[in-house]
Amino acid sequence: MPIPETYKAFRRTTGDLPRTISPSTEQLPRELAPHDVLLKIHAVSLNFRDVAMLHGRYPVQVIERGIPCSDAAAEVAAIGSAVKDFALGDHVSVIFDLGNLTGCDDEPPRALGGDVNGVLREYAIFEDKYIVQLPKHLSWEEVSHAILKALLSPPIILLTWHHILGSYHRVCWCHSLDCSRRPQGGET
Repeated sequence: MPIPETYKAFRRTTGDLPRTISPSTEQLPRELAPHDVLLKIHAVSLNFRDVAMLHGRYPVQVIERGIPCSDAAAEVAAIGSAVKDFALGDHVSVIFDLGNLTGCDDEPPRALGGDVNGVLREYAIFEDKYIVQLPKHLSWEEVSHAILKALLSPPIILLTWHHILGSYHRVCWCHSLDCSRRPQGGET
């Protein structure tokens, strides 16, 4: 897959609320860092939080003129020299909170599409530790929507409602989930 020098993105506008989005032409770097993965984004889900951010009604900081949206289905277009778990053509997505890899991290939240540029663009670069594999048997559109559905199943919905209600405190998912228990064999 040829890698372009520029790509299209959408950025939040500035000024009075509610804001909108406007098209932008972005530059791709000539080289990737060792753990970087270049993603070609095929489908993006628009969620309540994305619209709420434009209206100033979502309790996270947003980058001025930042790129919105958090859920996308993408294809690996290029990888850095130290990337081992992904290959060209893999179907992938980016995790929602880049400050929370395990659910029990002490890092402050880094919300994709909020205080970190999101996925409403043709290409994006993220470190490999923030990327997850997606099933190849689903269409790009199906899997971009499935990401949100996976997040809205208990007990994670409790964390989501804390966000919506304006109480964006760190909640360790391990308080709700038994992180030491993993499914065995045919368990789900």
